Amino acid sequence: MRVTIVTPFYNGELFIDRMFDNVEPLLGESIDWVIVDDKSKDDSLSKLRGRALDNKFISLCPLEVNSGPSVARTMGVKESKGDWIYFLDADDLINDNFSGFLEFIESHKGYDFYYAPLKVIRDYNSFDKYGASVDVDKIRKINKPTDFIRFGFPQPSSLVVNKEFYLDNITDDRLLWGEDFVLYLQLAKSGIGLRWSKVVSYYFINGEGRGSKLSLKLRAELSRKLFMISNKKNKIINCNLYTIYLTLRHVASFIFKKIKSKC
Repeated sequence: MRVTIVTPFYNGELFIDRMFDNVEPLLGESIDWVIVDDKSKDDSLSKLRGRALDNKFISLCPLEVNSGPSVARTMGVKESKGDWIYFLDADDLINDNFSGFLEFIESHKGYDFYYAPLKVIRDYNSFDKYGASVDVDKIRKINKPTDFIRFGFPQPSSLVVNKEFYLDNITDDRLLWGEDFVLYLQLAKSGIGLRWSKVVSYYFINGEGRGSKLSLKLRAELSRKLFMISNKKNKIINCNLYTIYLTLRHVASFIFKKIKSKC
């Protein structure tokens, strides 16, 4: 099993040293790393080049135009050498369960994607590299999009996808918000996955949280994209239920955060 870690990167120069310290020890003949710089405006690209220069297991792909994380991930998949893709956002962290996750995938072949439970941290000092106390109840099979609602959503940093399946079924987009929910819809619409029972990475948020941007327009653009995909080919009813649930949830969160900001 050969795995490529794919990291979309934008204006994250402050994360570079921590990211390399976390990921570089994992690299070798069976694990390589593709970093896609999405036309960063800060000094990220030159710093990435400096850190990646002497490591043959790291490939750096700079985009000519800022295109968003979905396009950057797809570029990373196309440039990857592995049969399996593990997505990792630049400010997230892998823990010591990662090797066990890959062993789990090897012993449960036949699925299109795999993901682990999500653990959120708000302070890097609370990072537990062993992930000892955040396991969930059991392994879950994902047959349809609403299974994510039942069993928990992934986050790109907890997701492994078959490269061939991804390139055949996942279309990228230039959404400025919520592009990961489009990815999850396409995964469960076209394939079958497994959720593992252990956390393999930590999703870092600041005090306000990623995804907290107060824009009804961005939420509307996401819902329009989700409805377009939902009404194509298979699992149409279930895909629309998924989309309706997310639309209502995002509108409710917008109203709540709008009210909270005025208090």
